Amino acid sequence: MTLYEYKSLETEEQFDHLWKQGQYLTQRSTIERRFAVYALHDFFVEIVYDRHSNSIVKHTSFIEGDILNKYANLGKLL
Repeated sequence: MTLYEYKSLETEEQFDHLWKQGQYLTQRSTIERRFAVYALHDFFVEIVYDRHSNSIVKHTSFIEGDILNKYANLGKLL
């Protein structure tokens, strides 16, 4: 599956595919949020959890760029 195909799925289908096929890589945290990054096929997905509501508030799929650099700069990627 390509990034474009993934993005064309409904949100529920994206999450279903991520939970079944994605590989958890690492996370980082702030006081209010927890950010987890997963590898999926040839791209990445970042999930943002709100610590207070214990729910996902955002998810972003990408191949490269600033989001990935936040984890690489922490030395947290494989």
